[in-house]
Amino acid sequence: MLRTDAERMRFANGLVHVQATPMQVARATAGLVTGRLPDLRLVRAIDGKPVEASARELGISERSRRAVMRALEGVVAHPGGTGSGKGLDRATLGFGFACKTGSADVRELPPEAGGTGEVEHGQRKMLKQSWVAGWFPVEEPRAIVVVMLHLTSETASHSSVHVASQFLSTPEVRAFATGGAR
Repeated sequence: MLRTDAERMRFANGLVHVQATPMQVARATAGLVTGRLPDLRLVRAIDGKPVEASARELGISERSRRAVMRALEGVVAHPGGTGSGKGLDRATLGFGFACKTGSADVRELPPEAGGTGEVEHGQRKMLKQSWVAGWFPVEEPRAIVVVMLHLTSETASHSSVHVASQFLSTPEVRAFATGGAR
């Protein structure tokens, strides 16, 4: 499966063979934000009786958790971050959003989609899975968002980040984020 040095390096950096569903990414993000990894449940009630939500400790120190959260705030807030200048900032949305972006190579871009098989800038043009996972508002998280696009030709900063910004900039999300809607 990981036959070449290039494949092994991409794998070690999370650029290929990432096997997680959007719900798993959302659960992990919720764990990071709250410090407790939520247990899965399929229903809120059975025969009218609530099924209690439960969670377990995340297993990392509060200091480490906060450091990771600050770094993810920088994905949007700091120039050079993959979410910076793309409509995810506080001035555009009206609330703070923090996130992690990612892109994983799936396979070479086929000729009918413009692939040439030629190496450009050290690699071939690939079809990708791109995603963004984050929370808002930054200061008092109310929601987790995960956008995952499969078989796109662009990295997350040019695909899933755009989709996330379109969703987050709707009046309904702004009202929810600022406490107007539940």
